[in-house]
Amino acid sequence: MANETRNLIIGAIIIWLVMGQGGTTTAPATTTTNDNVEQCAYAPTVQLAASNEYVSSTTDFGTWKYKLNGGGTSTDADGNFEVQKGSGLTVLVADSNSSTYYKSIWSPTISHCGLNSLNYPEVVEATAYEAKCFNDDGNPMNGTTYTNNLTIGTEGTRSIKCELTGVAKKGVPHGGVMIAEFNQSTYERDVLSLQWNGADASGVTTPGAYAVGVAGATTRTWEIPSFEGPSTIPFYLNSIKAKSGINPGIIETPTTTDYGDGILLRLYPKNCYEEEDVTPSEFRCGYEDLDNTFVAPGGTAKASAQIAEFLIGVD
Repeated sequence: MANETRNLIIGAIIIWLVMGQGGTTTAPATTTTNDNVEQCAYAPTVQLAASNEYVSSTTDFGTWKYKLNGGGTSTDADGNFEVQKGSGLTVLVADSNSSTYYKSIWSPTISHCGLNSLNYPEVVEATAYEAKCFNDDGNPMNGTTYTNNLTIGTEGTRSIKCELTGVAKKGVPHGGVMIAEFNQSTYERDVLSLQWNGADASGVTTPGAYAVGVAGATTRTWEIPSFEGPSTIPFYLNSIKAKSGINPGIIETPTTTDYGDGILLRLYPKNCYEEEDVTPSEFRCGYEDLDNTFVAPGGTAKASAQIAEFLIGVD
């Protein structure tokens, strides 16, 4: 009888420990299936956050735009919503502030049940840049601001040193393209090259969103890497070669729509965006969408999308 009484007491203690003093149990955050695969007892949530890379106190970028498992686009005002553990979450960061900041595509990992606090700390503010080139005397010769021009001569070949002045706490996080526009009857297009910050830039196709502004003009385009901060970036426009029998001539007051034998250079940034001309829509990064429209923070038109413009006058 003593043993039976002792067993009853021990059993009662075990039941009390399992049930808890209030006689209730707390649902576990996870359960385990027969295949030893962790399952969430209730749907996980995410709390999305983002901050300016250089000004960490800047954190409000408006409504969040995201996709789950490659499906349709959803939005959320504060970035707090339910998901499934292991879901493929893709976010278009800073979509609501696209005129001020570059957008980015972010794919954070939903790693556990309960609250997943996720932060993207690399939002970069957009800005315009000053670029200028120099003649043999080291004088700036940007045709829209300065009076010094470049002399090439009949069938001559020249290289020009230039520089772009960076801006503190701002940048071009996804890189960009430099487009040179010039008279196709004056210069040999295919030999023209660009050296950017000590490395040869790769030639690429000019974006379809770009249209030349002068009859008879053509373009040569190069891709450049990302850059941020206040550093001055040197670059060279090499092998500016006049065609056989051509002596590039002067135009008294060159402009971006009437530059004679000058060379117009423009810089366009790559940006991320939602391509809505496919089903379902996709988050992409590039210079233009399928409608041949620029997707830069500054705007969709040729003039508003550029972040640098400079004209080399030739005499």
